[in-house]
Amino acid sequence: MFKVSEAELDTLLMLWECKEPVRPAILLIRLNENGQNWSISTLQTLLARLLAKGAVTMIKQKRFHYYTPVMSREEFLAETVVSLKKRLTTYSPIAPVAALVESGLLTVEELDEAKALLEKA
Repeated sequence: MFKVSEAELDTLLMLWECKEPVRPAILLIRLNENGQNWSISTLQTLLARLLAKGAVTMIKQKRFHYYTPVMSREEFLAETVVSLKKRLTTYSPIAPVAALVESGLLTVEELDEAKALLEKA
């Protein structure tokens, strides 16, 4: 599992939305449309870090580089949650869920989905 900064996570989130390998110039446009105010050099630095961490792969076609995430958003989320649980061994596994519920960050629909998953297990 690799750790990512907030900016690297923003980059990964946009890569997952793209659903296919994408050039940095196109990625930058989409990121900036979503509220970032990055230069191409900032994005290239973030992509280089993600590449070094093994979070993305780069495909070179002719003179262009295309980037794509190594794992799906769901796989990343699952690994992140498992890693968090391992680091918080003194807490109940329910503690993160309880924190989400108590903070109001989970919708009724999301709670219903969680209930359905628990009933299947």
